[in-house]
Amino acid sequence: MKKNTTTGNRDDGALRYDPLNYVAKFKDELIASIFKYAQQNADEKVAIFTAGTPGSGKTEGVTSSFGDVAGTFAKLDPDDFRSFFPGYDGENAAEF
Repeated sequence: MKKNTTTGNRDDGALRYDPLNYVAKFKDELIASIFKYAQQNADEKVAIFTAGTPGSGKTEGVTSSFGDVAGTFAKLDPDDFRSFFPGYDGENAAEF
């Protein structure tokens, strides 16, 4: 497997030719990255959804509204997933 500087040992050929198996192979790593800082709270479940154009302040809004606890959330940010997909640069999103 060739090494990619932005994706560690993830092979872009495997992604391009067999995307479902590629994602399945790295599923645990991807999920772990999402929940890395999340703290489990069995008493209360909360979801915060943000939407807006790039650079409009979504992350800043959540951070300023929730302060220190903002870092304890499971965060699903498509920008954070870029490193899992070799060759993805934003301009070629339709390929992914």
